[in-house]
Amino acid sequence: MGRHARSRVTLAGGEPIAHSTSTPGFQQQVAQLFEREFRRVFRVLQRLAGDPDLASDLAQESFVKLLQRGVMPDTPVPWLVTVALNQRANEGVPIELV
Repeated sequence: MGRHARSRVTLAGGEPIAHSTSTPGFQQQVAQLFEREFRRVFRVLQRLAGDPDLASDLAQESFVKLLQRGVMPDTPVPWLVTVALNQRANEGVPIELV
């Protein structure tokens, strides 16, 4: 098996949310980051969007993008928030500040 084994990743509620080609060690780092920082990312996005359901979805999607990226950014929380905002803008629905 290669350096990047394909595996199922679970972060939220134990349900598989993505296939990842990242290393098991990186997956563990992301899981720990999720446990430590999900609420923080969620709160920032909720303040910006004003919608807790949207904020939760965007926060979770940003962690999936991090897994797909396969490399931890230097500043993970700002990176996750930026990814979430960019994803929403790419969908043609930018978040309006409330």
